[in-house]
Amino acid sequence: METTRILWSGLTGKVGRAAMGASKAREDVEIVSGICRTRMNDVAAIRNTSFEGVKWFRYSDLDFSRLWQFRDIDVIVDFSHPEHYGEMVTLAVMLNKPLIFGTSGLDAMQLMELERYCYAVPIFYDPDCRFRLRAFIERAAKFAQNHGDLCLDEKLYVGKGAPDQVSKLIAEKIHQETGKSIKASSSELFRHDTKLCEWVMSGSDALGPHKIRCKMREFSDLACDVLEIAKVMATKPAKTDTFYDLDELWDDLVSWAL
Repeated sequence: METTRILWSGLTGKVGRAAMGASKAREDVEIVSGICRTRMNDVAAIRNTSFEGVKWFRYSDLDFSRLWQFRDIDVIVDFSHPEHYGEMVTLAVMLNKPLIFGTSGLDAMQLMELERYCYAVPIFYDPDCRFRLRAFIERAAKFAQNHGDLCLDEKLYVGKGAPDQVSKLIAEKIHQETGKSIKASSSELFRHDTKLCEWVMSGSDALGPHKIRCKMREFSDLACDVLEIAKVMATKPAKTDTFYDLDELWDDLVSWAL
């Protein structure tokens, strides 16, 4: 099995730590390098996440004249801060490596500039990388085609804030494809520290009531999805027009998501 080697920008953040933990249980992906704001060479762990084996860099110490330091990576993942946008794009282009951009908060000018680099290296950008959740939305639309009395129960962790955007996306998708409406309810049910969310779709047909469900932990499941996206992007060529997004990678990802 070939291993996809990842340089993760923002590795000490919530998604980065979750990805670090998830990658240690797998053989197909490995986070070999991390970038953060502080010096990490002597730090073994943060909040129970071990960083053993990671080669560290600071944004302030990046030296683009010493690219040999990054010779062992296949793809770059960025979940950091918009202020580091330029450094990550420059690094990806100079290394000729795919870039997965998960950092939120880019302004319109940054997005336009990022898009101009798509001809040079493969770039993935999608505001929501949670493709397993996208797969559930697709399932919900198909479910709605064959069922009536549709209801969606959204259960969130305390502090998440209800309703979540997901229930709106599901309702819009169902109405777009079937013309049907759905009754939605939201509640904060799970403990704050679980970061757990669950969506339960119910409906009925001639045989009686039926349900489908999707349960996700906000950072750990997102991190696992990004690791899968990294595997796929490591094999993709650059495009001449725009970013790769979930729709573009859907056929490569959906079998794993389901």
